[in-house]
Amino acid sequence: MRRGAWWLAGFAVAGCMDVAPWRRAREAAEAQQHPGDPHVPLSTMPDASPRQAGAGWPDTVALVILDTVRADRTSACGHTRPTTPQLAALAADPQATLSCRAITPGTWTLPTHGTLFTGAAPEAHGLVRKGVTLDPSLPTLAEVWKARGHATVLVSANPVLHAATGLHRGFDHVVVADGLVSSLRRDGLVPAVRDAVAAVGEGRPLFLVVNVFDAHDPYLAIPDGLGWVPAQGPVHFPARQRAPDHPAWTYLRGALPEPQRSAWLRAVRDGYDHGVFLADRALGGLVAMLRARGGGLRLVVTSDHGENLGEHGLLRHDGPPWDTVAQVPLLVLDTTRDTPWALPEPVAVGSMHGLLRDGALPADPPPPTSWSMRYRDPDPAVPFADAAAVWPDATTKWLWRETVGPEVINLARDPDETAPAPAPDAPAQALDRMAATVRAARAASLTADIDPALAEVLGALGYVE
Repeated sequence: MRRGAWWLAGFAVAGCMDVAPWRRAREAAEAQQHPGDPHVPLSTMPDASPRQAGAGWPDTVALVILDTVRADRTSACGHTRPTTPQLAALAADPQATLSCRAITPGTWTLPTHGTLFTGAAPEAHGLVRKGVTLDPSLPTLAEVWKARGHATVLVSANPVLHAATGLHRGFDHVVVADGLVSSLRRDGLVPAVRDAVAAVGEGRPLFLVVNVFDAHDPYLAIPDGLGWVPAQGPVHFPARQRAPDHPAWTYLRGALPEPQRSAWLRAVRDGYDHGVFLADRALGGLVAMLRARGGGLRLVVTSDHGENLGEHGLLRHDGPPWDTVAQVPLLVLDTTRDTPWALPEPVAVGSMHGLLRDGALPADPPPPTSWSMRYRDPDPAVPFADAAAVWPDATTKWLWRETVGPEVINLARDPDETAPAPAPDAPAQALDRMAATVRAARAASLTADIDPALAEVLGALGYVE
């Protein structure tokens, strides 16, 4: 059965995507133990030796998330500016595989991190709205690797990875930035990671997660002398309630006149490209540190989402899962294998959970999906709405938007996604079922308790009002 047909058949059996109860999701995750693991609950798995990785397990397992880096703004994936020389050099390693067509399960930080950490879809793990918490019944990668005897470390320059999200579960040592601009940006991240790893013992096998935040707004000031991008000050998108007449919000309303509009977008794109460059520079330092540890290395480098830079009248990463937001780079380097990984095209970022946990990819993966949720009341200044997308093959995209309905995009003829066409019956029915899932997830999230500590953090950042 062809891949797309398999997926549609699955929908027919599953109904409205048949969101599995969290208990069943945990049981399925526990059933995917590494070959040779005892099939027992994670809480009772015996610890491995504190100085030696278990048989068949890499000495170092690492996930580096280049926050907010979209694929087409990386020179490794064809951007004309030299934004990612380190990623390109890493991709040239004979044991590495780079995909420029990786699809994130969500369009912002928490849905994608939740899926990477647990293997569950956003509607199952629960991190679909700002202020809610990861389902506590789902085991995380850090819990798995801690039970196997690895030291577990999380260093995040993104402050949204707060303890109240539940994403710290299983980590021995956690360092999280206290604001959008912190000492963990620019050149401060790699030393912080080195210190965090030293704090848990340099000689132990390691599971490491690092969130690199330099490509996220506010975009930092660009110094003189880079040559390929002009110097400029920082670019910030203040919260609407604090600065309703800021150029960002005026642009989103379609009211920013020329030539201010072009100048503003140029500054945004320059600041973003410079941020991608800084993130790539941090990646180079992290990879050098990991290689210096010696032993087997399993490394995944990807992003949680991309960024709108004026396309579709949007900024940042709100709005539907256009490819500008949903399509990111993904690199896998595994020195424990004789051959590099072969990745499907396109590939779901969420499938990296199985690769990181068990060194395995799905044998017959369904097409990647991504969705966004209207997490606040409709606002005439910003086109927030529920939306969902499916990539059934390398050149086709099915898109549903709450305000439009089911559409099909031929990415080969329309790479900028400017001319969606009404979807025929089969894609439309599949998208309608996916739309029902998004609506149900939003409804469920509205009844969830909002953690006061997390709400305070998000409010201080301008993420919630």
